[in-house]
Amino acid sequence: MSITPNALIQPKFASITLTADYTSPSRVIIDKFTATNVSGGAVSLTVNIVPPSGSPISGNRIISNRLIAPNETYVSNELAGHVLEVNNAIWNVATASNALVLFASGRTIS
Repeated sequence: MSITPNALIQPKFASITLTADYTSPSRVIIDKFTATNVSGGAVSLTVNIVPPSGSPISGNRIISNRLIAPNETYVSNELAGHVLEVNNAIWNVATASNALVLFASGRTIS
């Protein structure tokens, strides 16, 4: 077994449509997930961890409409430590475009 630290989601803007930004190639542990609001207004973020062949629903929602203030960096305690199995996906949606910069890192176990 090998454990490799890596970026799961490279810095990118959250979409205003529900989007899968990461699908795990093997077992993955999420270490850190941040969302930085670079806009002038508050923006909400919703994040789901979705199983293979599933869809983002209230039953797999991890963060629900978390309001992030202008210039705030939100560090998610809700996602840290979650284990993704093969083909689990991190989905998210923001209430404004070009506002929230997402970044996630973790450890891939193979």
